[in-house]
Amino acid sequence: MRSPQQAAPRDMPRVSVILVNYNAGSYVGPCLASVFDSAYPDIEVIVVDNQSTDGSANCVAEQFPSAKLIRAGANLGFSGGCNLGAQQASGEILAFLNLDTVVSPDWLAPLVDVLERDPHAGMATPKIVLLNDPALVNTYGNDVHFTGFGYLRAWQEPASGLTHTQEVAAISGAAFIMRAETFRELGGFDELFFPAYAEDADLSWRARIAGYRLYAVPQSVIRHDYRLHFSPAKFEFLERNRLQMLFKNYRWPTLVVLTPALMLAEVVGWGFAAVSGRRYWSAKLRGYGWIIRHWRTLMQHRRTVQGTRKAPDRDILFQHIHRLGFKQVGTGAALIAERIFNPLFWVLYHVSRGVVRW
Repeated sequence: MRSPQQAAPRDMPRVSVILVNYNAGSYVGPCLASVFDSAYPDIEVIVVDNQSTDGSANCVAEQFPSAKLIRAGANLGFSGGCNLGAQQASGEILAFLNLDTVVSPDWLAPLVDVLERDPHAGMATPKIVLLNDPALVNTYGNDVHFTGFGYLRAWQEPASGLTHTQEVAAISGAAFIMRAETFRELGGFDELFFPAYAEDADLSWRARIAGYRLYAVPQSVIRHDYRLHFSPAKFEFLERNRLQMLFKNYRWPTLVVLTPALMLAEVVGWGFAAVSGRRYWSAKLRGYGWIIRHWRTLMQHRRTVQGTRKAPDRDILFQHIHRLGFKQVGTGAALIAERIFNPLFWVLYHVSRGVVRW
C-alpha cells in the first residue's frame, strides 16, 4: 500500500482527499484502500465521521492509521462534514469523494492537470462508471434543468464513448476536485442543504456565478455503487433544496421571467407526488414549510452569493437544460409525462433566454 505522505515534486500541488463517513460499513475498506494506492505523489486522506454507530470509524482508525480521522461528534450531514474536513486540510487542492466509490490508481493527475492548465477552471469531476458494470456510465458531470432539477449526464451510456473533456453545468458530489482557495472564496458547501442532496449542484452553480468553469475529465475514472431510488425523505430534501437553490442563485428579475416555468415545475413535482402516494404529498408540503421557516437565513445566504457574481444569468441559463429527465425518475408514467411537459419546457426555456439579458 502506498504511503500518502510521500514528498512531491514542486510542480505537483498537494491534494487533500476528503471523505465523509456515516455508517458506511463495508464501503470503508475498499474505498480507502484504493485511495491509498493512488499514483499521485502527494496526498493526505481525511475522513470525517458523522457520529457513525456501526463501528466504521474504528475501522478507519485501525486499518488506515495514515488517514486523518476527524470525529465530528454529531451528524453534520454531507455539507457540514465536507466543510469540517476542508478546514483541517493542508492541500492546495481539495478532492471530495464518496465512500461508496473505488478510484483507479491514476484518477487524480488528470483532474489536477485541468485545474493547473486553466486558471478559470473552478472544479473538475471524473468519468464515474457503475461499480458493478464499469462499461456503463453513472454520470459524467451533472445536468441542471433551468427550474433547478438535477440529472445525471450520460446515465448508462457506454463509458467508452466519453473520450473528450467537456465543460459541464455541475460536478458530481460523488467525486470532484477544486482549489482550496476557490472553496474558501465560495464559502464551501451550504450547510442549509442538510442532510444531503443537491449541495453539489448548488456549489457548482455558485462557482459558475463567480465566473469559474467546470469540467468533466474522461482520463480520470472511478467506480460508484449507485442505484436510482426515491423515498419520501429523499423527495422532500430534493424539492426543498431545489427551491432554496433557485431563490438563492438566480437574480430576482430572472425569477420573475421564469415564473411560468417554475409553476410548471411545481405541477411536475406534485404530479410525481400524486402517483407516488400520500407520504410524498406530505414530503412536498414539508419542503414548503422548511423554506418558509428558514426564509430569513436563506436570504442572508442569497446576499452572500449575489455579492460574488461575475457571470450574468443569461450565461447561467445557457448552460442549463430544458428537458426534464423523466426516465431517471423511474415511474411508469415517465414516458407520458415526458411527451406532455418537455415541449412546454422547451418553449418556456427559449422564451426566457430571449428575455433575460442581465
